[in-house]
Amino acid sequence: MTADALSPGGRLFRDGHWAAAYETLSAAEPSGDLPARDVAALAECAHLLGRDEECIAVSERAYHRFLAAGEHRVAARAAFWVAFTYGNTGEPARSAGWAARARTLVEEHRLGGSEEAHLVAFDAHGLLVAGRVEAAVGAARRAESLGLAVSDPDVVALARLTLAWADLGAGRRASALVTLDEVMVAVSSGEVAPSIAGLLYCSVVGACIRLRDLDRAAEWTSTFTGWCAARPDLVPYRGVCLVDRATVLTLRGDWATAVDDTVRACAQLPGHLAGDAHYARAELDRLAGRFDLAEAGYRRANRAGRQPEPGLSLLRIAQGRADRVVVTLRRLCAEDRAPADRADLLAAAVAAHLAVSDLGGAREAADALAEIAATLDAPMVRGLADDAAAAVALAGGSPAEALISAERACRTWRALEMPHHGARTRVLMARCLRALGDDEGATLELEAARAVFEQLGARPDLKAVEDLTGRVAQAPGSLTPREIEVVRLLARGLSNRAISAELVLSEKTVARHLSNIYAKLDLTSRSGATAYAYDHGLL
Repeated sequence: MTADALSPGGRLFRDGHWAAAYETLSAAEPSGDLPARDVAALAECAHLLGRDEECIAVSERAYHRFLAAGEHRVAARAAFWVAFTYGNTGEPARSAGWAARARTLVEEHRLGGSEEAHLVAFDAHGLLVAGRVEAAVGAARRAESLGLAVSDPDVVALARLTLAWADLGAGRRASALVTLDEVMVAVSSGEVAPSIAGLLYCSVVGACIRLRDLDRAAEWTSTFTGWCAARPDLVPYRGVCLVDRATVLTLRGDWATAVDDTVRACAQLPGHLAGDAHYARAELDRLAGRFDLAEAGYRRANRAGRQPEPGLSLLRIAQGRADRVVVTLRRLCAEDRAPADRADLLAAAVAAHLAVSDLGGAREAADALAEIAATLDAPMVRGLADDAAAAVALAGGSPAEALISAERACRTWRALEMPHHGARTRVLMARCLRALGDDEGATLELEAARAVFEQLGARPDLKAVEDLTGRVAQAPGSLTPREIEVVRLLARGLSNRAISAELVLSEKTVARHLSNIYAKLDLTSRSGATAYAYDHGLL
């Protein structure tokens, strides 16, 4: 079919106007006259717009229609996408049933081509999830070969994603990262279909988080955000993908957007899959000092099957109840788990032991953390190890030694653009400097840390600075990074709707940000906020 022969809905779909294409095609679909290409486009539009149930319904109708018409290849493709969508929405039994329908058509009619390649890639992923790694790698290699043979970049990307996760599970970090980068290049360059771009991004960033490779996770998040901005109809972040993005944003200091993402994720994910979303939201509540909400969130995460550690233990330490978690953390650290996950637990264990004045236990945990950092190519883990070493050295009466480790950690956090971690380390540096008699240097470090904590809204950390300085932090007059962005756009004369489009937020979220801004700055109008922006050099 030539471009000129495309239907109006087909042209809209080709040009990326997915909302308009959906309206046009869905109005025509009940007639039963839509050609196969347009039916596939309608299902893909529904998926891109975040309407997965409608995507499944259209694909199921397409399967039955084209099966009855003897168009087996189109029917097989429709069955595959039903299986694929059910798999991504947490319904494995239905997914397996529809995959079996697609496989029957491919085998009985010897379809081969992309239809066979997609099924092999699908099977490879299932084998990996089932723990049959060797079989999964073999199937993924075959899918990759089939995809290359028929020039189907979607299959190739999905197959390589499975290979990367297999490498990850086997500890082949470097090989996994090379393959993950290759997958994301296919996304950012527009080689793969928009309908799987979000899934690929989500899986790649999830792997980067697991590897504690924040630079790579943040880089691909930024790249994908730009890719999405050029496709305004797209609803790319959903479910688990929102949780991964929230994790990156939390570490990078955009707590307001991270909260929005976790709220949406908790609402979208079914109960048994929402554990990570509840945990991520609880972490944000803990960091902001909303301890009651954090505790409730950790408990919801636990009910959904997500172990609420080390967050819950860090909450207990912040509440002055470290004695309750020392045994728990010692047990967890002794379990067989991924090195990066164990590193997080060990860092919490150092804090817990120091909180109960157990210097020996803290040193033992810090040494174990240092061993992991020495063998794992992960700057985040090295930063945690240096922080732990500094805290133990300071508690042991060696502030000069502690300062060296703390300065090294601070450089790591600065390079990774992790403001909260960096500010906490600067508080540790201030304590070292004070112990060395350098009160002026200590004051400078505390002032720098205070500015970050105020901007983030990290109330427990502000309280710690108050305890060291005897000053009261002026948190009500501080703005978060997201609120500063909103004020800047408001001062440029943008409406709430324009601000929401610029920042990729809902108008409701923008209105909430404005309400918070007015309350913090004791203002009542947009003109007052504009004057504030000019007075404080925000433009």
